Amino acid sequence: MNPGSPFGELVGSLFESWLKARKEGNEAMAYVYKILMNSLYGRFGINPESIQTEVCNYDKYNQLIITTGFQYAEKLSDKYYIIAYKTNTERVPDAEWRPPRIAAVQISAAITTCARIHMHPYNSREDCYYTDTDSVILGSPLPDDDVSPTELGKFKLEHKLSKGIFLSPKGYCLWTDKNQIIIKHKGLAKPLVSDKWYETQYADLKRRIVALVDSNFLINWATLDIMKKTKLVKLSTQTNTKREPVYDNNQDWVDTKPVNVKDYARQDKRVLLYKYRIQSDSIIKDKQG
Repeated sequence: MNPGSPFGELVGSLFESWLKARKEGNEAMAYVYKILMNSLYGRFGINPESIQTEVCNYDKYNQLIITTGFQYAEKLSDKYYIIAYKTNTERVPDAEWRPPRIAAVQISAAITTCARIHMHPYNSREDCYYTDTDSVILGSPLPDDDVSPTELGKFKLEHKLSKGIFLSPKGYCLWTDKNQIIIKHKGLAKPLVSDKWYETQYADLKRRIVALVDSNFLINWATLDIMKKTKLVKLSTQTNTKREPVYDNNQDWVDTKPVNVKDYARQDKRVLLYKYRIQSDSIIKDKQG
């Protein structure tokens, strides 16, 4: 492990425990160790904004319903109320903002950046069909030095494929050389998705169907009830969620380009006034010669 890494010893220990669990056939503990390793860096980037729920009296209730982060409230009795409100929102005054004690977004940002740099030689290859955070699907094998099922930081060969359809992030279907079909789909409509659906959808990316899906575990946060509900969902292909599509003269989708994001953190008016002031000063200087 890198001696300069603040997590080298911890990750190394978890990895050794994961290897031991795999050798012993303890899949449950192997999964636990894997989740601990994968979730470590993301935990440092946790959103400081959170929802606080509490039971209070009428006076406290009147104070909280006028706060910036108020969400909802219910009357429990003549004396008590249950109320939920956001803490550490972007819109609270500086005096009310409390620095998170268990987050360090700079660490998560640094790890994510280094991971993207590490993955770039692989996901920029011409034979790269699909890529995720730490995985790639390629048309030709990687060098032996880059692959190991037991060495931390190297790729593991999961499958050899005979066919694959990749429609969107987290949405693909794989046919392995062992006649196994692997389907990945994100969303409530997952039970409706099959390999036949992927083949039909690939032939017509604009195809959309509407169907009923049973949700067995829905939470109503306002009433804290857990329920089962049948919902009407639309099953389609979301192809432009992370990049903008590029079309040719025949309006056929041929490529994608990065999305240009301008995020002023809700300070759009202030930024526009600042730009206007700069342009005005520049015009005045030009006139004065």
